[in-house]
Amino acid sequence: MHYHAERGNDQCRENLALLHLRDPQCSLAEVSHLLGFADTSSFNRAFKRWTGMTPGQFRDGLR
Repeated sequence: MHYHAERGNDQCRENLALLHLRDPQCSLAEVSHLLGFADTSSFNRAFKRWTGMTPGQFRDGLR
């Protein structure tokens, strides 16, 4: 049961990350902070686990 609640929280954070990363005015540090990560490297690891790419790779794909 705890796993499902944790996965739902990850899903929400992933969706918010995707939303914020589409805004070029929002830095990776700011996205990390908004989503409650301790630091940018923690956010990078989580984002890669969720999507298979880094936040920078995701942004590069938007160009």
